Amino acid sequence: MIDPPSENAPSALPPTPSEPPQQPPTQPSIEARPDLLPQAHPVPPNTVQMQPVPYGPYAPADMPVAPPPPASPFRYLLIVLVVVLIAGAGAAGYFLLGGDDEGGDAAFEAVTSGEETSSAAPEAEATTEEAPAFESSGAMIPVASVGSQTPVPSDTWELREGPGSEGADLNDMSIYVIQYEESWFANILIGTYNVADLPYDSAAMTEIATELTSFWSEQSAASGVNGIVSVPQITETTVDGRPAVLGEATASWDSTELSPDKSERVITFLVDVDGVNALYAQAWIPESADAEYDAVVAALLATTFA
Repeated sequence: MIDPPSENAPSALPPTPSEPPQQPPTQPSIEARPDLLPQAHPVPPNTVQMQPVPYGPYAPADMPVAPPPPASPFRYLLIVLVVVLIAGAGAAGYFLLGGDDEGGDAAFEAVTSGEETSSAAPEAEATTEEAPAFESSGAMIPVASVGSQTPVPSDTWELREGPGSEGADLNDMSIYVIQYEESWFANILIGTYNVADLPYDSAAMTEIATELTSFWSEQSAASGVNGIVSVPQITETTVDGRPAVLGEATASWDSTELSPDKSERVITFLVDVDGVNALYAQAWIPESADAEYDAVVAALLATTFA
């Protein structure tokens, strides 16, 4: 390694008088050596020299416009044929419609009425038809405390108790039955709601109906061997303008000593009367009474209030 010069190192000595003065270095010039310049390539004869194009925005060169094709005589023939066909169609329509203003007016009215009919069709489809009125035997099941009247589903049903009886879950109650075996019945209980373990709440009608339908269907399934129950089906509706809920479920089993039936359908019905009280119906429809099931549901939904 070479040591760097120190600050006290002596500077370069001036030239002595006997030595000639030093000349500055000269720069080499390419002009002094023309033989070093690149030689231009010879231009071939009859060659056009291209001039540089100045920078600027691109502009396409003017292209010559092709002359339009000559008109074909077939084009004129086609136009004439179209005009003739249109005129012929108009004349045919005129004669078919009677050839006078009355025919035209009749056609216009027919088209207008057709448009009105087609526009009214979707509205008619969207309109739901009202269910036919329930036809019962004429007998009614009254619940005087809430002013309700429910039709008896058919003459097959017999009054077993009530009206106005008191039960564990219903007050002002009536019981209608159809007996099939010594201890096997179809039952309808209807009165005011009074389930102590499940207080009534008008805001929880669906939950109450679900709980009651599940409970009573499980009780029915327990009466047979290997009993099972379906998931309760809950329908929210209105009865005589009041909120109502209908719960339905099916209990089934392999066998039971009480009847040859192997299933039973359970119905729970609630109608909110005034936000505090509710009409309550509970029904058990065994397999033997399947023909009565729809009539029972229709009768409950046909309940009216004073």
